[in-house]
Amino acid sequence: MHISVPFPNAKPEDPEYSLPQNYLLGHHPTLDSFRNSVRDGCIMCCCLESYLVKEEDDANRKIAQLGYFSLFTVEFQNKDATMHVYVRDTYGFLNLSSCTTSDLQINLDPSPSMIDDTAWDLIQSWLDTCIRTHKRCNEREQVVPDRLLQLDRASESFRLINKRELEPSVRYVTLTHCYNIDNQSLQLTQSTLEQLSSSQPLSTLPLAYRDAFSVISRLGLSYLWIDRLCVFQTDRTEPYRATDNNQLRDIFSNAFLGIATTGSTSPSSGLFATHHRCLITPTVLHIPVDDKGTMVPYMAKSEQQGEKVIDFWDEPLSKSAQAMNQRLLTPRMLHFGRSLIYWECHSAICDETHPKGRLNFPDFYFGLEGEKTQTGQELQTIWKPLLDVVFPAADPVDQVFVHWFALLERFALCSFSSPGERLARVAGLASEMGESLSQRGYNNTAYFAGMWKAMLPGGLLWNIRKDGHRPAGNNVPSWSWAAVEGPLVIQKVTPERANEGLICELVSANMSTPSFEQVTGISDGVVVLKGKLFSGKAAQNTTLPPSIGTIAETRWDLKSLATVGGSPIAFDAPNSMQGLNWTVVFDTKQDVTCDIFCFPIYMNLEKEQWHRIAGLVLSQLDDGRFARRGLWSIVVDSTEKALEIIDSVPNQDIEIV
Repeated sequence: MHISVPFPNAKPEDPEYSLPQNYLLGHHPTLDSFRNSVRDGCIMCCCLESYLVKEEDDANRKIAQLGYFSLFTVEFQNKDATMHVYVRDTYGFLNLSSCTTSDLQINLDPSPSMIDDTAWDLIQSWLDTCIRTHKRCNEREQVVPDRLLQLDRASESFRLINKRELEPSVRYVTLTHCYNIDNQSLQLTQSTLEQLSSSQPLSTLPLAYRDAFSVISRLGLSYLWIDRLCVFQTDRTEPYRATDNNQLRDIFSNAFLGIATTGSTSPSSGLFATHHRCLITPTVLHIPVDDKGTMVPYMAKSEQQGEKVIDFWDEPLSKSAQAMNQRLLTPRMLHFGRSLIYWECHSAICDETHPKGRLNFPDFYFGLEGEKTQTGQELQTIWKPLLDVVFPAADPVDQVFVHWFALLERFALCSFSSPGERLARVAGLASEMGESLSQRGYNNTAYFAGMWKAMLPGGLLWNIRKDGHRPAGNNVPSWSWAAVEGPLVIQKVTPERANEGLICELVSANMSTPSFEQVTGISDGVVVLKGKLFSGKAAQNTTLPPSIGTIAETRWDLKSLATVGGSPIAFDAPNSMQGLNWTVVFDTKQDVTCDIFCFPIYMNLEKEQWHRIAGLVLSQLDDGRFARRGLWSIVVDSTEKALEIIDSVPNQDIEIV
C-alpha cells in the first residue's frame, strides 16, 4: 500500500489539492526492494545505486518513520515533468515527458521469446529493409573466406568446405562470441580437418554454434564462419594475432550478416534468452493531471531515446575488445543479448523495444528506413556506428575525431590478454583514421602510442574515472591513455577545441605513422613541453562522501603551490563549497603522494571572473625527466590572481616519458 503525505502548503479546499505534485509519495519500502529494482534495471534506481555502498540498512530516519526506504515527488513544467526520488541523505531526479508510444515508435509488448514467429518477423524486417534501402551496408567485395561451414537442413548436419567449392558471390554469416572455450571441444586442426570435411551432426557442437545454425536456417542462408572451426587453431595462443589482421578484416567486412552471442559468456550458453517483459520495456507512468483524474502517460526522456541503464553496455560481449573490432568491420550485425535482440548496421540501430531505431541523438540520428539523418545531413563516419558508441558531429573532420574518442572510451572498458593488445586493437583504426583525415583535407596525422600529435598538448588531459592501474610489462609512455587501465574519460573534441586556452606549448613529440608493428618497444616515446613547473602539496580529502567508494582514494585536495625551489606561491585552498576547488586526481592508487610536481596546460574563464587552471601531475625520475601521475586543477576568483600564479615562475622545457 502506497502512502501519500500532503505538503504543508497544500490546502484541502484547493481544487488542485488531490493532484500528485502536492504530495510526498511512497517509493520503495525496504533496501532489499530498492536493490531488486536496481538489479532489474530501473533507470532511476540505477542512477542512485552508487549511494548504496553499505550493506546495512541505514535508511533516513524521517523517511523510515513513514514506513519507507525511499520516497518521490512529481513536479510539472508544461508538458514535461520531473520525478524526484529521495533515498538516505540524498536525492536524484528523472526528467519525464508526456508521450504516446505510437508517436515514439516504442514497442511496449515485445515477444517473450527470441525464437517465436514475432521475433523472427522483426529480424527479417530489419534485414529486408537494410538490403533494400541501405547503400553502404550492401557495399561488399566478392571475397570468400578460405573455409566455411555448410548447413544441410535435411540431415541437421554441417561440413567444412573449401572456398574453391563456392561462388565468389556466396552470402555467408560470421559468428562473434566470447572466446571462452574448453580446449577439448571440437576445433579445426590438421588432425580434425578430414573429420570436419565430412558431414557432422549439429548436435556435436556447443549450444551457441547450434543456435547460430538455427538463425541462418531461419533466414534461408546456408554458410557460416566460426573462427574455431574455420581457422586452424594449432599453436594459436591468442584468438587473433596481428599477422591474421588483413585476412580477418576481409572475412568480417565482406560478410552478409554477423551474429553475436552478446549475452553469453561462452558458446555453451547459447543464443536465445527468455524475456521478462516488464524488465526490458520502458516504464510508462500514468499520472493524473487535473482534479477530474485525467491520466496522461509519461516516460523518462532517456528511455524514449533508447538509453535504458541496464542495456547493451552491460552485456558480456560488450567487454570484449576482439568483439569490438569485429562489430566495427561487420556491415550488419544481429545481437542476441540477455534480454533483447539488437540490430546494428551502418544506417540503423534498433532493438525489440525500439524496432524503428534508437534515437540517441534525434538531431543527427537516422532511422531504419534510409541513409539520411532527420536534418537531411549524412553522418560522415569512417566506422559503423555501434549501439554503445554513437557520437555524431556535423563537420566531417570533427566527426572522425569525436567518433575516435568515443571508441577509445569503449575499448578502455574491455578486457585484454596482454598490455600490448590494447594498442594493437586500436592501431588498425588509427591507420584508417589517418587515411580518412587525409582524404578530408586534414593532414596533421602523426600518431604514436594511441595519441594524435594534433591533439597535443591539450589532449594529454585524459583521466581515469576510478580503479586505475598500470599493468606490469606495459611499455607505453606515461602520457598516453594506454599506460593506465581503467574507465577512461577523454575529451571528445577536435584538436582546435582541445588546444584552446593553452599556457604551454608543444616543443617536440616522438611520433610515427600508425601501424600494428609499432605497438611493441615504444617505451622511448617522449613529449617535450615548454611551460611552467610548480611543486605542490596534496592532502587526502576527508569530506568526500563514502558513496563515491574508491574514487576518494585517488581524488585529493591540492593544498599549496610553490616554486620548485620551495618558495610559496599559493596555499590554503578556498572553501570548495564556494565552487573554488583545488583538486588532484591521481591516475592510480600507486601514484598517490603528498609531494607532487604540477605542470599547467591551460587556463580558461569558468564564470564571471573565476578562472580554472588545469594540468598534469608529474613525478621526477632519476634521469631528470618526468612521468605523468594524474591531473590537477584550481579555480581562483579573479584574472589577476590567475595571472599572478602563472607568472610567478619562468618557462622551462620538460621531458615527459
